Amino acid sequence: MPWMSERHLDQNTGRQHQNRDPRMEQIRQRRMAQTLGGNEMKVKKTLMDMIIKWHQAGYSLDEISPLVPQVPKEEIKAIIQQHHE
Repeated sequence: MPWMSERHLDQNTGRQHQNRDPRMEQIRQRRMAQTLGGNEMKVKKTLMDMIIKWHQAGYSLDEISPLVPQVPKEEIKAIIQQHHE
């Protein structure tokens, strides 16, 4: 009697993802990029608003950067400069 994993491979039940239509793969990848891009833009906009509000409240660059560690210090500086323009 074959091992359980061998029976599983023989039945080919867990390998359906390998049989994807290559034409659909491009569409799937584009949708994933749009979804990820959309979520990142919402978070980025929220973070930008928070950074601007903190700056308007008198926080310095060195005080803001630990509050949003996922944003590099140079980007925070650019957001503040862009807000002043």
